[in-house]
Amino acid sequence: MSNKMKINIIFFLAISIVVSLEAFQPQKKDFVSDYQYSLYRSWLNKTEADIQKSAGFSQAKIIKTFQINQQEVIVEYPWENHLITQQRQKLQVNFSVSAELDLKPYLHYAESFIYRLNSSDPQFARDLLSPEIELEYNQQKATAALEALWQKYHDQVIIPQPITIIAQERLGLQIPLEDEQLILWFATDIDLSQQIRALKSLETAAEISLEDLQANESKLPNQAWIRAEQAPEIYSLRKPELSDELYDLPLADFVRRAYKIRQSKELLNNKISDVENFLQQQYPQVEISQIDDIYYLAKGKYKDFGGDIFVEFQQETDGILLLPFLDYRLQGKKMILPNNEELDLAALSREEVSQVAAAIPQLLYAHRALDSRLINFLMIHDDIPTTLIVHTEKRELYEVYSYANLLLMLSKYWQQEQIYFSLHEIKKVNGKIELVGYLIAKDGSKELYDMAEIWFRLDVDFRIDLVMMMLYPELSN
Repeated sequence: MSNKMKINIIFFLAISIVVSLEAFQPQKKDFVSDYQYSLYRSWLNKTEADIQKSAGFSQAKIIKTFQINQQEVIVEYPWENHLITQQRQKLQVNFSVSAELDLKPYLHYAESFIYRLNSSDPQFARDLLSPEIELEYNQQKATAALEALWQKYHDQVIIPQPITIIAQERLGLQIPLEDEQLILWFATDIDLSQQIRALKSLETAAEISLEDLQANESKLPNQAWIRAEQAPEIYSLRKPELSDELYDLPLADFVRRAYKIRQSKELLNNKISDVENFLQQQYPQVEISQIDDIYYLAKGKYKDFGGDIFVEFQQETDGILLLPFLDYRLQGKKMILPNNEELDLAALSREEVSQVAAAIPQLLYAHRALDSRLINFLMIHDDIPTTLIVHTEKRELYEVYSYANLLLMLSKYWQQEQIYFSLHEIKKVNGKIELVGYLIAKDGSKELYDMAEIWFRLDVDFRIDLVMMMLYPELSN
């Protein structure tokens, strides 16, 4: 082979690599775990980063450059066997990383922390903290500092100024923000490699295996179905810009104006001291009973559509949590909830029944809470693409990036309605499981109601991966 031909081949390969990197957008299969993929999606949702200007790669990592708020942000994706294992936002430094003390592991930890702060879920940042790594911000430390930091920056992308070293009894990295200094303190005897291994174990533990699902079919963590982890709050880059007048519009006009606006949960966990009083305020006409930490809201039915909700109270150090009560029992392929509400799972195999049934209470109770502030506790953040079709005199089609965002939007519109929701069919279509649900938003003072017919499709891991909603406003009895 001639030297000229060799040069041409090398040049062609180089161009091909650059083109493939420019087009490279990581998919779920490119990540070592669902946790890392959820972190990536959460970061994209908050930052709304433009397509990268350039990309590079090595055996150790992929590097991509994004445009955020008219600034360049470089993100590194370390990988092993072509699977992304970590995600870091590159930080500028005012010290040498080639000094006698190897500071790279500390810098990488800080970069991972800032990247996670720029996601839409603070739990990712919480996972990086430990007794050996302390956060200090605005004269507060540890968890309190993180909460204060999140309250300030939940709707902003953090792009810090160059960071500096603080050498006292322990090593600190000082990260200048627009108003305060954020400091990460590291214990003198910390083994960061061990910290990374422990974090990977935590992330892997969040993955639910088939054996786990079969062994504990009556009570299953919320993550079994919807991809993202449960968190007491969800924030977005922009606060909803909805005027009060907008809620007085007909539903179809409201959707047309509001569907692109990112919604946010109301942070309530540290604002409620009396759970029963809170629930009674949300549902003054509903009979509420309590057994230990379980509350039963007997909303009743509208025609064949159920409204009852079971929630479980948990006391946390920074407030309370109200979680969907996941209890049920199986009789063959019939699922029975604590209020004796039944669901037919006959179309599924025995293995499929045990996995799908475990997540149904979460799905039911979250939808039924759309008429109250309780939704802020029961809704799980997700990135599930959703097709919305609104039926009026004509059909209007909308593509929504997140099903949770759509429900939060509708919840704010339906706060004066009474919500009922049931799954009327659970079936298999072309080898995939589909759930068909019907939601009723009933105005108690009128004979009109809004109805939504909703299709949920599950992927091979029994998680919702696609939703379609047909919305019919102002139907009459």
